[in-house]
Amino acid sequence: MFDQMKYPRARMTVPGVGDSAPPHRRSGRLNLLAAIAVLLCIGFAASSALAAPLAVSIQIRDVTNAPGSPFTVGPTPIGSGFAIVAQPVGAFTASVSSVATLGPTLSDLETNTIDVNNTGAGASQLEIIVSVQNYSLPPGPILGLSSSASGTSSSGNAGQVAILQSYADAGNSALTLAGTTTLPQTGFLIGSAPPTKTYDFGVSANVQTTFVRGPGDYSITQVFLITLDAGKKANLTLSTAVTEAPLPSTAGLGVLLMGGLGVGGLRRLNGRRSLA
Repeated sequence: MFDQMKYPRARMTVPGVGDSAPPHRRSGRLNLLAAIAVLLCIGFAASSALAAPLAVSIQIRDVTNAPGSPFTVGPTPIGSGFAIVAQPVGAFTASVSSVATLGPTLSDLETNTIDVNNTGAGASQLEIIVSVQNYSLPPGPILGLSSSASGTSSSGNAGQVAILQSYADAGNSALTLAGTTTLPQTGFLIGSAPPTKTYDFGVSANVQTTFVRGPGDYSITQVFLITLDAGKKANLTLSTAVTEAPLPSTAGLGVLLMGGLGVGGLRRLNGRRSLA
């Protein structure tokens, strides 16, 4: 007969698993691994590494006279700023100057100068789209999107219209109307004599909404439409900003809650193992 006292049963042990380590030590190790996993997930969502330089694309189109022949440039690195000067497009000439900034709490697109001149024989509408790609900050995931516009005209007729609409796209697209958008901001030219004529955007002077970004870079796009009578000029400034969310979001709390449930689940599983 096999003598169990003389030949004890062989036992295989793995450090930290089974009864080769005290229960409290095994629990501590599992909880530490769970905490590291949660931190890695949060770190991935909040990654702020700049994968590519900010790149600008601009499209200018005479909607009235030459809708199928836009002028397009980019994407090209924006660096400290990018400008198009006196570009003829249909019945217009247009100058566009843009600056983009990247920051941990605020990133923005400032189209500081839009000078347009209708050189045609009648009233016409001009469309200008400015996109900047590869924003990696703020880290998110829940951000604020806001935009504003202002402008004047030294030779415009009262009642002429300028409209700004801004977009933030988690897909990082350019020159497309994709992603989260603000409401259109419409300004009417008021005043009777130069240089007092200004575009009045009224209650839509500054609009805000919530933007949910993904794990990758995102883009900001400004879509600007202006109608000018023949021989009239205008100058406007556009601003679009993405800012750090002021309060924890529901989605952000959900991520933390899932992490907490994961740790709790591992604790319960470990407790069952220690009782087995």
